[in-house]
This record gives sequence, structure tokens and C-alpha cells, in this order.
Amino acid sequence: MDNNNYGNAFRVKTKDVFIGNLGVGSSFPVRIQSMTNTDTLDTMSTVNQCLELVEGGCEIVRIACPSIKHAKNLYNIKQELKKANCFVPLIADVHFNPKVAEIAAQFVEKVRINPGNYIDKKGEFYPQEESSFQLEKATKSIEPLIQQCKKHDTVIRIGSNHGSLSERILHKYGNTPEGMVFSALEFIDICESLDFYNLIVSMKSSKVDIMIQSSRLLLQKMKERGTVYPIHLGVTEAGSGKEGIIKSACGIGALLKEGIGDTIRVSLTGSPVQEIPVAKNLVSLCNGEKIRFDFFNEQQKLSTKKPNFIVVGNTANADINKEKTEKDGFIFASSLNFFKKEKMGKFALEINDNSLTKEVFVLHCCADATAILLNYSSSVLQLKNTQMTEEETVSLSFDILQALSLRITANEYIACPTCARTLCDVEGVLEEIKNATSETQGLIIGVMGCIVNGPGEMADADFGIVGSGKNKFNLFQNGIQIKTNIPQSKVVEELLSLIKK
Repeated sequence: MDNNNYGNAFRVKTKDVFIGNLGVGSSFPVRIQSMTNTDTLDTMSTVNQCLELVEGGCEIVRIACPSIKHAKNLYNIKQELKKANCFVPLIADVHFNPKVAEIAAQFVEKVRINPGNYIDKKGEFYPQEESSFQLEKATKSIEPLIQQCKKHDTVIRIGSNHGSLSERILHKYGNTPEGMVFSALEFIDICESLDFYNLIVSMKSSKVDIMIQSSRLLLQKMKERGTVYPIHLGVTEAGSGKEGIIKSACGIGALLKEGIGDTIRVSLTGSPVQEIPVAKNLVSLCNGEKIRFDFFNEQQKLSTKKPNFIVVGNTANADINKEKTEKDGFIFASSLNFFKKEKMGKFALEINDNSLTKEVFVLHCCADATAILLNYSSSVLQLKNTQMTEEETVSLSFDILQALSLRITANEYIACPTCARTLCDVEGVLEEIKNATSETQGLIIGVMGCIVNGPGEMADADFGIVGSGKNKFNLFQNGIQIKTNIPQSKVVEELLSLIKK
């Protein structure tokens, strides 16, 4: 599609950044990216997965680099891709070790760093009076990376994660959207002080409301500062299958409908190739009609009310109609044409569109319902589509409310999409746990591949497991580690035993 389709009035204006020859920002289409889950040291497996992703429509591919050895092998991966006539921009995903990022920056078009675990060491305490000293320390630490990026024209993505803020940031802000945004802005300041502006920024969380609130706040703060860098969107550790798709669509879709977002990644546990069709359909939302109000002007913070939502099925439409509900103090808004009145009162949301395919309708429902329900007090949700049965629309309604933590009718599974750091079968173990806990309701269970973000991202989980080595997991309850190095063959049994207790 030509760029004009994406340059409509409601797309948030951002600075343009080039990842290799690929333009990112408001002048360009929203870009689709994914991440390999092969061993980065296995050159041909990684190359083949990159080719498969690109063939499906992926425009940027991220590759995990846990060590210097992995970073150096990016050169071989790049060379093999060139031999296959594939010039997709690559991102090196780096945590903890600045030297890894410096090496990776020589071979790829973009490096992703996480301020929360890139510099600060866990266990260190940062009194307020030492703030400037720590910033000086951070600047010295990141300067070699900036020099490499300048030399090789490499982009940096500053990615704040809700579950991995530094202890210095946690001490000042707590584990909040404000902390996430401050952490990213601090790194932006460092980069700009070194005359480096080739930046993309992201706010990631496994909680949809946190991801949305932090992304909106980031945009607001960047506008106040005068430079709006492109924003990458994603709900991290969204999980697998239908639940993962709905959770991702709620967070990414709602922001795209507001004109926010320049690149996206749908994180689904399993093969990354399955993410691309969902991402392509979500990007199509950008060509739709904007929701006709600015949430920042309406309400600075998301609603904290947790109403007991009523889910209405198709057959009940005769009993709940526009005339009756408006008379009773309700107001209907129909997708994809939302409207609002000065006095909202109670708000009833009806989404009714038969022109869309079943798959796209589901994504529109997630985006539209999220945008409304997280900002206004509502008590009724009704979805209607002739291509879906009443049972399907009612089920989707409950799934959306579950994803937004507005009405809990099932368990929530926080699960990472896996990457080169994963040394155990997260997807298989997750399915075992889902099957074994299908009769329970309201539990939050985490299944994470490694310790980089695992414990932090599932800090709110009642129970969880985190990969600790080859086919081994650590067991957690309420964020506290209970047992270590449990063999994969026994970890589900151990988890179920803990839940039963």
C-alpha cells in the first residue's frame, strides 16, 4: 500500500527513522515484526525461520543475543540471508551486557535494549542524592554502543518492560506506567546528550491496561519535550492460541485505533510464523475510522472501576434495544462508528458489523471494546455478527472482559513467546498446565522461558514456573521462588501440587 493510506489525519505524527532501508514512523505504514525462537548459534535454523517469517509478511525480524558469542554469529546469519536474496532488517535483542550490544550493532540494523536490566545491577540501592552520579555512570556505559550505532547507522529501540524496571526506578516510582516512561525518557536524554536520535521506543507489559496507559503517557511526555520518536507496540507474554490473540488485539488494536503505533509485534507462544496473519489484520485497523475522541482530554488515567458486566447474546436483542436502553439511562455506540454524548451516564457497548470476516471482526471487537471499556464506566457488552453463532459472540465477550480484567471467568496464563534464550518446551508445558487447570477459575499462572524477564513479568501471578536451564524450571508462588531446577518431566506435577495446597 502507498504511504498516503497511512498518513491520514489521525495518525500520530512522529519522527521518521530508517532501519536499514525500511522507513518507520508516521510517514510510513505500520510495520510488522516478529522474533525468532531458534538457537541464534544455529545459523541455518535461524536463517530459515527468518525466511519463513518474511515470506509470511514480516518486515523486521528480532533475534535474541544472550552472549557475545551469539552477537558475533549475527554476522553469519546476515551473510546467509544475503545469499538467499533476503535483506530484511534484523534487530539484536540484548539484555544485561553492554558489550553484547556493541558487537551486535556492527552487524544488524537495530539493537533493542531494556533500560531496566541494561545498566543497573539488582540489589543495588540508589538514594535520591546519587541520581546524577548514576546518570553519569549510565552515560559512560552506553556511550560505546552509541558510537558503534553512529558508525554503522544502527537504530536503538529503548524498550521499557513493566516486569523488569530497575531497582533505582522502582525505589522512586514503583512498578508503574510512570516508572516505565521515566526509565525510557532517561535513556532518551542520554542518547540525545550524545547527539544520537536514531531511536524507537516501546512500553511493554503482559497487562493490557498497563501497556495502554504507559504508551499514552509516553506519547504525551514526548510531545511535551518536542520530539516524538516512533513507538513500537506489543503485549508481552500474551500467551498462546485464542487467549493470546485476543489479549494482543485488545492492547495493540486499541492504540492503533487512536493513531498510536508505528511498529507492532503480536507475541504468541509457539512458532512466530503464526503471529504474522494476526499482525497483518491488526495493521488493517489503521485504515479504518478513528474513534472520535481524544482519551487524554477525556481522562488522564484509566478507569479503576470494575463493574460486573452483563454479556448480551444475539437472541436478547429484542429485549435490549436502543430506545429502551436510552430511556433507562444507557447509551449505545456501534462499531465502527462510535459516538458520545455530554452526559454518559451508564454506557452500553454494542458492536454490530456484518461486513467483516469472522477473523477481522474479532480483532475489531477487541480494539473497539478495549478503547471504550477502559475509559468509561460501562455495564453491558453485546457483540453481533451474522458469521458467528450466539455462543461464539458470547464467548468472545467474556474473553475480552477477561483480557481487560473487568470480569474474571477463567484462568489467566502469562506465557512468553520463547526465543533463543529458551532451553525448555514452554509451549508443551503450557498446554499441559491449561488442560490440568481447566476446571479452576480466576488463577493467574505464569509459564516463562528464561529468567531475563520471567520473574518480573509474572510478578502478579499466583503461581508460575520459569525456565532455569536445559529442560529445567524454577517454581514460584506470589512472586517468591519456592523450588529450583525441577526437571521438565515433573514440573507440571509440582505446580499442581502447590496449587492444591
